[in-house]
Amino acid sequence: MATLMEFAAMQLERETGNRSSFPEDTPTDTRPASIFWDLAAADSLVEHAEEGGGGKARVIKSKLLVVGCFGPGAAAIEALVPDASVEQVGIIVLPELSVRGCRPRVTGSVQRGMCAIWRAVDAGASTIFCNVSDNIPPQRATAFSRALLSSVVAERTIILEHAAARDFGFRLDQLGATCLKSLATSSERDAGRGPPPSDAVPPGGMVTGVAAALVAMCEMRGRCAALQVAVTPDDGGSHTFEAVCSLTEAVRAALG
Repeated sequence: MATLMEFAAMQLERETGNRSSFPEDTPTDTRPASIFWDLAAADSLVEHAEEGGGGKARVIKSKLLVVGCFGPGAAAIEALVPDASVEQVGIIVLPELSVRGCRPRVTGSVQRGMCAIWRAVDAGASTIFCNVSDNIPPQRATAFSRALLSSVVAERTIILEHAAARDFGFRLDQLGATCLKSLATSSERDAGRGPPPSDAVPPGGMVTGVAAALVAMCEMRGRCAALQVAVTPDDGGSHTFEAVCSLTEAVRAALG
């Protein structure tokens, strides 16, 4: 039986033509990302009117969507969420990124090593996790984010990212330990969940790629969302563990 990834690859080739006709060095790829739902999601898909009057789409609704961006963000979700507590409900695929031939790690009921969508099975299906374990090119972040937010409609979205201190205006010797900075959408602040000034992303703080696209799109769609960024010192050392721990605590706080 074909795996979900193999089915996704075959479906993409059927819709867009043979992958060889779309070389990886194509300067601007404007094709949309696609979500392929697993059978576990079939009973949960409902019709939802898209923002902006764009018609209706089949979506999964949840109270909370947690997105772990490539690196410590994705690692935080994997460290926090036991395999037995989630089920895979889908994957997100960009046409130019090959999924055929990938060999994700299969542990328990979920596949790791891909952009997977998981659902918590012990929380009334109220929490969805998206593990962005592929390094999505910045120029494709909007397509990826649009596919995710158009297919998972959550009351609140938490986005996990990391950044170096230099990208947040800190001097080389100014930041001695990993710290957490947050950026909230207007709806999130109106709900009383905005960060205090000391914990807010400072003016000029640089966040790019999927994290930036997600929080911007949530703002435009009027959704409650918070971007949590683990900022690590520029001292030449590895601070991945500290970043993962900081982001894990942010998820725990969101889950209550």
